[in-house]
Amino acid sequence: MGRLHFASRVTGHPFVAGLRAGDVRWWHDADAGMVTPLCHAVITAPAGWNEVLISGNCGWGVPRSAASACLEGRLGSGGIVFNQVLLNGRTKTNPAAQLLALRLAGFAVVTPDDQLASGGAIQDEQS
Repeated sequence: MGRLHFASRVTGHPFVAGLRAGDVRWWHDADAGMVTPLCHAVITAPAGWNEVLISGNCGWGVPRSAASACLEGRLGSGGIVFNQVLLNGRTKTNPAAQLLALRLAGFAVVTPDDQLASGGAIQDEQS
């Protein structure tokens, strides 16, 4: 599979609540000073895992198929997140990347956020 510049948030997972179409694509990488691919690998979701972000798998000799860029699996009273979306360097200039990073780390309230629509910075729940 090639490097991807996009992923879809249409899974309905709470981690992507409030993100709009196009919020997870063409992310600026502040460390590189330009837009860089946000995902270098995807995975087929195992049974029982919840998709957070989806994309696709394709390449030379590989039939196109749906694949996951970020998954969540429940484990007892907790959970495991398997994330292939590159967030390093992208949270500084992309509000959607910042919100996703905070939610994946458990520091942000998982509800739609009006600040995303205005392009403002996302605040964690401790602010």
